[in-house]
Amino acid sequence: MVVDDDETKAAISIRELRRDENDAVVALIRSGLVGLTRDFRWKMALEPKMIVFLGIVVAVCALLQLFAASLVLLALFAAFVHQAPHMALAAYFSRCDDYADMHAYYRRDGHKLLVAVAGTRIVGSIAVATMDATSADLRRMSVHKDFRRRGIARRLVLAIEEHCRACGYERMELSTTTVQTAAIKLYESVGYRLVRTVFRPIFRALPLGPTVVFYEKVL
Repeated sequence: MVVDDDETKAAISIRELRRDENDAVVALIRSGLVGLTRDFRWKMALEPKMIVFLGIVVAVCALLQLFAASLVLLALFAAFVHQAPHMALAAYFSRCDDYADMHAYYRRDGHKLLVAVAGTRIVGSIAVATMDATSADLRRMSVHKDFRRRGIARRLVLAIEEHCRACGYERMELSTTTVQTAAIKLYESVGYRLVRTVFRPIFRALPLGPTVVFYEKVL
């Protein structure tokens, strides 16, 4: 069934996270990130730096007539590309200090976490955390795959920006990866400007990993 925009807006409400909803919003955010692993694999496999690196290794093996070694290296590369996104996500999740109690974390001064709710189901989330007296970090943006392309993400962004203006923030910052193309299009459409790009290899010895893009917006 196709739901029109007016019906969708009426059916989806945006409010603050409740204490008993921590597990639900963490599961939503995690599932959204895990869902990106397939795109992440292809982007890494086709990364120019990775292709050049692998080409050099295979060429050296061929020159030394180590054909079996070339096949082994290709097999190892395929296995690594398959597992690398999960390794990157595991490392990312381990650094997140808000997952244990997001309700408490985002009730601190200047912080806020909003959720989009369909009935009793959490289908979207967004948060901000204080950076300094005039700046806030936008984070935890996620919309369940069954509720995308309905304008929910845009509503969440605009709602959290209203909170930031009320808190006196003058600037918003955020980071995402080049794999998250839909999110990038959304942020650019509401006025966020690219300020820098950083390649972050999973292992320093290999040119394999996500490219992180940083955006900002003056409120």
